[in-house]
Amino acid sequence: MSIQVNSNKNILFFYVITWWLLSTGIFLFTYIPSTNQLVLKVIIPLLLLAVIVKERAIRFDKGLGLYSAMFLWACLSIFYTVNINMTLQYLQMLLGNIIVWYIAARCVKKINDIKVLSYPLFFAFLVQLYFGLTTKIQIAINPVNRGLERVSGLSPNSNDEGRLLVFGIVTLLLLMSYLRNKTYNVLGIILVCCFYIAIFRTGSRSSLIAVTLIIISYVFLLSKKKNYTLLIATIIIFFVLYHFLSDYILTNTVMGRRLELAAEHGEQNIRVLLIKEGWQFFVSHPIFGLGLGSFTSYSTGHYYSHNDYIEMLASLGLPAFILYMSIFLDYRRKDKKLFQKVSGYYKGVIVLSQAFIFGYLALGIWDPSFYYPATTLMFAFFYSLVDKIYYQYSMTEKYKVSLPSSALKKVKMII
Repeated sequence: MSIQVNSNKNILFFYVITWWLLSTGIFLFTYIPSTNQLVLKVIIPLLLLAVIVKERAIRFDKGLGLYSAMFLWACLSIFYTVNINMTLQYLQMLLGNIIVWYIAARCVKKINDIKVLSYPLFFAFLVQLYFGLTTKIQIAINPVNRGLERVSGLSPNSNDEGRLLVFGIVTLLLLMSYLRNKTYNVLGIILVCCFYIAIFRTGSRSSLIAVTLIIISYVFLLSKKKNYTLLIATIIIFFVLYHFLSDYILTNTVMGRRLELAAEHGEQNIRVLLIKEGWQFFVSHPIFGLGLGSFTSYSTGHYYSHNDYIEMLASLGLPAFILYMSIFLDYRRKDKKLFQKVSGYYKGVIVLSQAFIFGYLALGIWDPSFYYPATTLMFAFFYSLVDKIYYQYSMTEKYKVSLPSSALKKVKMII
């Protein structure tokens, strides 16, 4: 018996260490120049090899299988792209994302404690928050850009930093739902406000919209599980904050000025023009698209699409788009059923996972998410959690007639 217990502890220790290395590597150390290539080209391949050797098998869930099928379809772009260097770069990123997703899925399937899974994420995003709050804003050299200066923290891109801060709030909400301590909850609310301030400093409008959508959805779904008092209180707080702070935000923050600028440009906004242009590319090449990496070559301004769905349609055609969106349909189908049925330990995950997917899909409206390892890892984390819980629930439903009552109680405790 003691040998079996020690063996289980060793297995758990292996996956916990793997998860720490993967999550902090992607969300933190890839943003440090001196460790970026070490993580991407050494640590992650070694983690993949270690997991395969440990399990002596390769196991793909449905979501990763669909993502891999999309990657194989994207490989066809090599034969008709007009920008082979960009195509190979994107294919390398997609292949890397498959590896990241695979390792994440195996760790999530093996680690049952939500807090243990959340700690390395929280640590990485807390460091990102520190740099998001403390990085000094540099005055723009070009007078046209004065007043629109943005911070990027550890990331070279302000929008990317904004996405990381959004994921930080999501992780914080997940931890708060499992720590169940008033002091921790108060500290959590303060940290959420700090993350919001950092998002405002990045000037990332997409991140602001996405995280606000996540919080509103989360409060609504949480209220639906309990009562609507929390939802009403949250709506009142939002209206009060909007009434007293909207003028200040628009006048004194880079986020406010960027929101006003977007409203002034309207349909002439560059992102709107890129969406229209991308749609025309899709209409003219509906099956194979222009070729992965070719969007910038065909675009009149030589920009990439800045939109997950247009990028997919224009670059890879309808088959790739169907494969990609099927991942979210599978996620939504499982998540919706679990939301209706599951109670107990995993309820907090399921409520937040429903809210998360709305924000994640919203992020894709302003920037392609399927390219980047950070966005892929965060989605893989939630998808794997939902997939694991759904499998456990399905097994309970399938065998509950034949299981003795004592065994059934144990299975329900797991779910």
